[in-house]
Amino acid sequence: MIKDFLTTQATNVQTAAVNISAQSFDPGVTVQSDAPFLEPLRTAAGWGMALGLVFVVIIVVVGGVLIATGKVTNTPGNQSKGFMVVLFSLIGAAVIAGASAVVFFGTTIGMGA
Repeated sequence: MIKDFLTTQATNVQTAAVNISAQSFDPGVTVQSDAPFLEPLRTAAGWGMALGLVFVVIIVVVGGVLIATGKVTNTPGNQSKGFMVVLFSLIGAAVIAGASAVVFFGTTIGMGA
């Protein structure tokens, strides 16, 4: 009896969800792409990404120095640390470069750009 009741209720909920999604439900909300804070946000994000990329280049140089020092002094620990620094900084550079696309997408929704 309880199983039949739960099955009936689950079917009713599923049918209601299908009916709601089948209707053209428009809440009337539109994207406000003319907000005054979007341009400063884009500028701040650009500055942040540029600063991040400068730091990544500095970190890659430090990793390169660690690799070279490890090679010259025959210390594999420094070499492996240098390779890890370079690897993670290049991953960070890829993330920073991808952030540009995310910022562009987020600030131009509905603008037709």
